[in-house]
Amino acid sequence: MPDAVIGSPSPSLQQPAPITPTPTPTTSLTSVSRLISAVDGSAAVRVSSGSCGVIPPSVELTVDGGETWTLIVLPPDLSIGQVSAAHMVTADQVDLVVLAGVDCRPSVLSTFTGGQFWELYPDRLGSFSYFDPSGDGGVDVEGAAMGAPCPDALEVVQRPDLTAVRCSDGIAVFNPQTSRWEGITPRVAAAVAVPAVPTPGAEVLAAFSDQSGCEGTSVDGFAADGSTFSGDRLGCAPIAASFTSLASASGALWLWADDAILVSADNGVTWIRH
Repeated sequence: MPDAVIGSPSPSLQQPAPITPTPTPTTSLTSVSRLISAVDGSAAVRVSSGSCGVIPPSVELTVDGGETWTLIVLPPDLSIGQVSAAHMVTADQVDLVVLAGVDCRPSVLSTFTGGQFWELYPDRLGSFSYFDPSGDGGVDVEGAAMGAPCPDALEVVQRPDLTAVRCSDGIAVFNPQTSRWEGITPRVAAAVAVPAVPTPGAEVLAAFSDQSGCEGTSVDGFAADGSTFSGDRLGCAPIAASFTSLASASGALWLWADDAILVSADNGVTWIRH
């Protein structure tokens, strides 16, 4: 069992087309179930998001490439009910988009001490993208409500210049020039990630199961402009899983597959399992 650290507050394919926001109330923050974010091949955070007022979230940190994980007990007085996005900035700084308080309001929960101390920063929400807490399936992009990218949105990931959403019928990205969601592939992914330093044609990464030529979970890259509609295979992780989360960090890919953690230092060609 991981050690516990108790924190306390301290300082057939068609060409891509724009997706019209859909108001159908089919998705809420409960769509998110597990998240992983990493800063390199050693340090990562993984989260079971929980459900506000029903199931508390679980947050764990590793600094040894996933060999061991430290369970972080979030400060009880902050009443963190749910986590909808996780961003590991450094080995010491982690930013979580959460629902907090008795009324489950969105906020940013951050640590700058490797999980020892945490504090809420609601004024920082404008820097993050996350499911709108209204439960109407919409996504807030850097603090602004931008509607639903699809009838069934499942996961939101971002870097400062790109927000991508995994849907039940493909992947969509937000175009800030047109303020619209645009589909980049109709392929149904198990997880999605955006590299902090992307390579051309692989600005969005996605994990897929049951793919031809991969006995396990494939990781494919997609261009954010939709020009690689079918995707390009980066690698194949030798594990099939029912629950998957993907992260791209400096020099490493992380795959959380069921109870296993796999890390690749060569962009998905080979993997080390923990």
